[in-house]
This record gives sequence, C-alpha cells and structure tokens, in this order.
Amino acid sequence: MYQEKSECTRAERRIIEQAAHVLAEGRGRTMQEIADISGIGRTTLYRHFRTREDLIRAIKQQAMEDAHAAMVASRLDEGNAEDALRRVIAGFISVGDRYRILVEEGLSKEEMHDHKEDLGAALYALVERGRREGTFTSTLSSHWILTAMGHLVMAAIEQVQAGELARNYAATTVADTLLRGIRGSARD
Repeated sequence: MYQEKSECTRAERRIIEQAAHVLAEGRGRTMQEIADISGIGRTTLYRHFRTREDLIRAIKQQAMEDAHAAMVASRLDEGNAEDALRRVIAGFISVGDRYRILVEEGLSKEEMHDHKEDLGAALYALVERGRREGTFTSTLSSHWILTAMGHLVMAAIEQVQAGELARNYAATTVADTLLRGIRGSARD
C-alpha cells in the first residue's frame, strides 16, 4: 500500500505549492524568479531546496501524495463503479491542475514505476469491479482502460492550460469520453 516517501514541513509544503503555481504560469523559471514571484525569500527557498531539480523532485513527490489522497477521498468502494470512476477522475484533474507544471516536466519511468503500485492496485480493482458488474466492457483490458484514463486526464489538464477546455468541465469531459468508450453492453 501507499507510503509517504518523505515528510515535508509545513514551510516546505507552502514553498512547494507556491513554486508549483509559479512554474505552471511560466515554464523554465529560475530559482530566483520563483522566489521573487512567489514572495518566498531566496535564502528561504535555497535553505529548503538547494537546486531547481530538488524543488521539481519535491513538487513531483507532493503531487503523487496529493493524487493518492484524492484517490482515497474518491471512496472507490462506495456506490457503483461508474460513479466512483467519475469521482476519482475529478480528484485527479484537480490535483493535476494544481501541479500542471508536471504535465510539461513529466515523470521519469522510474518515478512512474515508484508510484504505479501506489495508485494502480486500487484503480485496477475499481475497473475490475466495473467489468464484473457489467458497467465497463469486458472486451478491453483493465490495463488499457486505466492507460486511456491517464492519457485523457493529462490531455484535459493540457487543454485547460491552453484555454481550450473550461476547468469546470474538464472532469466531466474526461469521464464522458472514457465511459462512452468502455461502457459494457449485452454484446460483450
């Protein structure tokens, strides 16, 4: 099951959130620009994160922890599988929007692997439940469904950032697109 890989202080959490916001508004910002725009003192920023790479790594870690928290808050075992999937998509979109710099920065294969088990098992169980209930098609693998969901969530975050998709419609757009493609039928 999921374990927090690092404990961050309240000050570090605040720095991470502010830095993620600043970086989302302007990719490639330097540590000095992050400090200036966010109102965090340069000395304070460097005391907690010695390099930009350290800061980005901390943002990635916090984003994954927040994604896990969003998944737990989505109550995957409650209600029908479709409603649970809609809740988790909304949670992931919200987290992704806060940390949208990571859409551009991306996660390395190692980072993805580190967190895949954390998020994957519960999501896989949800999709399997939906398939057993007949809510989701049995002709597509659970892995394929989750991969498609991940790509749709990322696309929605990019489209919101580009101004092509309204933030308040992003989760519904992803859920509707995905569910229309995976809905089970009597023909399965």
